[in-house]
Amino acid sequence: MVQFLDFIEIYMNLSGIKKNKNLTSTVTNIGRWYLLLCGLVPFLASCQLEIPDLNVVDQVIESDIVSGIRNLPARAFPDEFEKIAYIDRDFNVPNAEISNEGEFVVVKTYFATNRNYKEAEPAYQMFNESISNDITFGKNYTILLREPELRTIEPMSMQALDIPDTSEPPLLSQNNILSPEEFSESIMSDINQSNNNDALIYIHGFNDSYEDAVIRGAQVSYDLGFSGPTFLFSWPARDSTTTYLGDVERAQASEKHFEFMMEQILSMATIDKIYLITHNTGARIGISVLRDLFAMRPSARARFREIILIAPDINSQEFTTEYAPILGSNNSPVTLYASSNNSSLDIPRRFSTSKLAGDSISGALITGRVETIDAGVTDLNLDGHSNYSDTNSILADIWDLIRNGTRANSRNKLAIKYSPAGVYWEYPR
Repeated sequence: MVQFLDFIEIYMNLSGIKKNKNLTSTVTNIGRWYLLLCGLVPFLASCQLEIPDLNVVDQVIESDIVSGIRNLPARAFPDEFEKIAYIDRDFNVPNAEISNEGEFVVVKTYFATNRNYKEAEPAYQMFNESISNDITFGKNYTILLREPELRTIEPMSMQALDIPDTSEPPLLSQNNILSPEEFSESIMSDINQSNNNDALIYIHGFNDSYEDAVIRGAQVSYDLGFSGPTFLFSWPARDSTTTYLGDVERAQASEKHFEFMMEQILSMATIDKIYLITHNTGARIGISVLRDLFAMRPSARARFREIILIAPDINSQEFTTEYAPILGSNNSPVTLYASSNNSSLDIPRRFSTSKLAGDSISGALITGRVETIDAGVTDLNLDGHSNYSDTNSILADIWDLIRNGTRANSRNKLAIKYSPAGVYWEYPR
């Protein structure tokens, strides 16, 4: 025991650690427990007595040792303990700390995709442009810059991070592949923890890589302060403006996979408020599947609180006759955002001989059970951060629609307009 204490004193002198009565007492206690255990175990083993549970002794010793280590000066173990921010059991961020004042946030989104993938690749390269006949389920973790204006609406469950010496976030950080059963179990666990039954579903458009789609979906969820689970359906669009017609075919072939994803979500009875947001070609997938779903199961319509179409590249006549009457209702109409100057419609416009539902260059589309918002030249690409007071992005209007449930005639940012075909609304130009 004396040698043990002498060793500690020599180590402290060499390390420049000042003597401390509490530290010496702690180390002495550790040594005494160690010697007691060394002598006690052989003695008990030689006796014909009922030996008590040694786990109790182990726990006491372990507790004492851990307590002693925690009281040691940090300089005693300079590089032993790296700061790690644990988000949940499946994801952590090295060299980071959970902090309410942190400059970054982690957004978890669930996904389904019919893209092929290579599991050994980094997260941003994992899913590629090739088509799979199967559907893959999983969840993503995306790290985003935190916006000061949005801190008051951040969900309580959202983790804020302090990542020293980092000015830009690593963005898409991890993809976890899940079985359909694990997919549902993880979602239900999140719902039970947050006590929120809402679900946000985002379908991206053409000319979107998997990474871009995930980041945009996470960004939309964060900007809206959405507290329920967020879902991304990523179909194998190519990251190119020259492959539009081929991507339209890919979108059509992906409908069965999105339908499977919807079946998984609808099978969770606790999810009773669903918000669907689609962007240009993604609208083709969303409204085609929902039209068939509502025709076969009319009761499913009541679980969709909002169906939001941003610059859809679908034929306006087809939309008016085949989709609007089924998708919308008098109490819950579809919200259609159209634009006269949107880059995402430049390519579709070239290949269409008819007016597109999301194109207002020759006037906004007006039809029953649809609230049409003419955004004029306002950005409809959902790029970058936005907040509820920002009129440079239609996310400010979507925030009001989802957060407050207000229809177009009650949203202050919109101006009502009249035409021979009926009423529509204009977003600030």
